[in-house]
Amino acid sequence: MAENHGVTAVIYAIAETNPIPTVQSVLEQSVPVDDLLVIGNLSTTDQDALSKLASNISTKKIDTDFVRAVNLAGDAIREDASRWMWVLDSNTLASPDALAQLLASASKSPSMAVVAPKIMEHGARGNILSFGVSMNNLGKTVELSEGAVDQGQLDSRAEALAAKIPGTLIEVAHFQGLNGFNEKLGADTGLDFGIRTYLSGYRVGLSPAAKVSKTKTEQTNFATRRAAQLRRRFAYAPPWALPFQYLAVIPLMVIRILELLISKKPALIPGEVTGTFAAMVKPAISYSRSLVLKATRGGTWNNVASLRVAAEHERSIHPDSPERVGFLTGGGIMVMLLAAAFGLVMFAPMIGGSWLDGGAIARMSDAPEVLARLGTPWHQFGIDLSPAEPFHYLLAVLSMFWLPNASIAVLWVMILAIPAAAFVAWFAGRTFTGAQIPLGAFALLWAVAPTFLTALNAGRLGAAVSHILLPLLLAQLYKANRSWTASGLSALLLFFVSAGTPALGAVLLVVWLVVLIVRIKSFGYNFWIPIPTLVAFLPIFFALSASGDLRLLLQDTGRPLTYTPAPAWQIGLGFPEADLGGLSTIAIPGAITVFITIAVALLSIPLLWGVILGMLRGEGVMLFFALSLAFIGFILAVLLPRISFGVFSNEAISIWNGSMVSLYWFGLLVVFLIGVERLAFVPVFSVFSGIVVSGGLLLAPILGTSLIKPDGTQIPAVVAADALSNPETLTLELSTTKEGAVGVGILQGDGARLDEYSVTLQANLELTSVDPQLVADLVSGSEAAAKQLYDQGFRWVLLLTPKEIQTDEQSTRHNATASALDSNPTVARIGNLDLGRLWQLGSDAAPLSTDEVTASGEADYSWAIWLTITLAIAAVIATPVRGRID
Repeated sequence: MAENHGVTAVIYAIAETNPIPTVQSVLEQSVPVDDLLVIGNLSTTDQDALSKLASNISTKKIDTDFVRAVNLAGDAIREDASRWMWVLDSNTLASPDALAQLLASASKSPSMAVVAPKIMEHGARGNILSFGVSMNNLGKTVELSEGAVDQGQLDSRAEALAAKIPGTLIEVAHFQGLNGFNEKLGADTGLDFGIRTYLSGYRVGLSPAAKVSKTKTEQTNFATRRAAQLRRRFAYAPPWALPFQYLAVIPLMVIRILELLISKKPALIPGEVTGTFAAMVKPAISYSRSLVLKATRGGTWNNVASLRVAAEHERSIHPDSPERVGFLTGGGIMVMLLAAAFGLVMFAPMIGGSWLDGGAIARMSDAPEVLARLGTPWHQFGIDLSPAEPFHYLLAVLSMFWLPNASIAVLWVMILAIPAAAFVAWFAGRTFTGAQIPLGAFALLWAVAPTFLTALNAGRLGAAVSHILLPLLLAQLYKANRSWTASGLSALLLFFVSAGTPALGAVLLVVWLVVLIVRIKSFGYNFWIPIPTLVAFLPIFFALSASGDLRLLLQDTGRPLTYTPAPAWQIGLGFPEADLGGLSTIAIPGAITVFITIAVALLSIPLLWGVILGMLRGEGVMLFFALSLAFIGFILAVLLPRISFGVFSNEAISIWNGSMVSLYWFGLLVVFLIGVERLAFVPVFSVFSGIVVSGGLLLAPILGTSLIKPDGTQIPAVVAADALSNPETLTLELSTTKEGAVGVGILQGDGARLDEYSVTLQANLELTSVDPQLVADLVSGSEAAAKQLYDQGFRWVLLLTPKEIQTDEQSTRHNATASALDSNPTVARIGNLDLGRLWQLGSDAAPLSTDEVTASGEADYSWAIWLTITLAIAAVIATPVRGRID
């Protein structure tokens, strides 16, 4: 069979290489070649040595490149003398049966005009350098097998769009009919020749049994490859599209430069610019087009399109990470839609509102005001000044989601919080499992976590954002030792989580430090992760150092809000606050607390079962990582409420423990994932139980037990109207506690904005803003106290109506305060409102001077700029690189 085929071997002698080993490998073939031509950079010694090896060897010394040399040799071969041309170079060695296998593959189909061997890496046994080449829809060259270990997995591949030229067997008539290789492309010669082969109605075959070894050399420089890619586009574009292709080159270059920056490959930018202009100056349109037009007899572009690699499949050819569950095909979209349904049920009363009010949240200032506050280290609130805090940067980012109205942006962040939590948790969970059902359960259990729903109902915006981002942060931190993308994303997420919940941020900094020490070999990836967070906290750190109370660094920023922490056993079930998330509000009438407790405990059995299985089945770093987080979170959730600093409504303000419960819940769910990875019914039952247990919190806004309300207001309408003409108007807000004491709050204008709060005010609001003794005198009926309050800028007194009278002492104090104010001749009663009773103080004193409350000094954006730079660097590093840029 093979003896009937005439073959001329063409060997290109690369400068400063010895062509003799390649020639000997050709002479030792089981099927001999008819003629052997060595062409290229040959010395006289090489020519003499070659002429002695065999009588059918001829040489030609020519100082040119590989493509030009092979074209000259191919044109000189007579078709009647040799049907095939076997092209090699002096860096290639052929196995003894390589030519026989190539001829055998060629004989299988008359349309196979090109047959390529499997090119192996010389000296690295089993490594494939090339076995088939293709391109994507944008003309980018795609190696189909580069870097793979040869285990026979590719032997079924019989055809490709193109192949690398060295080692390839080409039909002489076909080569001459296509005018040889394209000398003007400069790179990807084999790809161009393969495309024209298919356009001419022929095919490029692959022969897996034919092997040649080749020394791995440096690839063609990036500029040359880029120029070749652009020239291919010009050559293969329809005539009507050529002007548009040419005009689009410069804008495309700018976009790709940005892509190279984001992909962390700035060294390729000069090559991008050089290659682009080289293609524009010498587009090779006329030469390439004549080749294409001549080759299109018998073939169409459909022949080429069927062998191109779709962009979405490139990653499977050159994987950057292990195979993962797809969001659409793996059930992620269904999980998110189910979570969205829960979110719509919970926040149905909020949809259509303009802002949220109540609990720890309030309406926002206009977006420009929110952003402007970042330009100064101090901002005004009431009659106190406090340093800008990381939470204000978080609010600035959220306000950008809807610049016309920052309050609406925050409102919709809360409405979409549950599906957002499920979405983020689903992607984070892929780090720990590849099983679809357990992954979906992980995402849903995270989205309906009692601590998360408690934060939403209490208007704790920072805690809600932290809960949403926490799984992704911990997943990225877990793998930051081997990925710049994970490292950059960890830095960004740590900043936002710390801005929302500083106490959790402090714990995560300790976790980071442990990871840094344990993974000291990955120091370069990990050491810089906390830098953006530390830069953001430095201003408030310096300010609090001066005041001497660094405990405030751990407090969440927002409206002051007290709470009753849950006992340890309820924290173990995921509840940060007492009363099991308000389940008693929807329980059967007459049901006692013991019954509710037993029901919750029974419903928690599936989750507990999965956790126990995880502890028994799991091993290694992942289990230790998850258990450590769960243990740290649980212990701190129990201890953190004991740290208090300041008073609000005569109740101590302590750090909210819900963020630590989130940390505990994450660790617990990862252990759960490990335990149920091969099960289906346990995750399903766990999700059902989790939804039921969190039912009281999900229904709280509908039942009216949530602290937040849409378009709520803490200022009566008459006060708000007065504030339009006098924004410095202060309102003294009084409330009564169950112990019979009077709580004091201060409101400015038409109500404090969320971006105006600070942790220093939460701790010192009553002590620094108004003399407690002055308030005590006022509620005792003192006319002098009312006059002094007026002089300080207070115009209104609002006595809040308690939601319920809990004790006789509270009722007595409330009535006595109202009576004292009614009987004071310097205080005019306005009437009973929904919020409570309202009085107006006398009006014969001068209004408050704004000089007493405004910060001194000009705006300074330097700190905000430095923080923006660090975040931008982290964002660039965090941007994932998909595949290779060629």
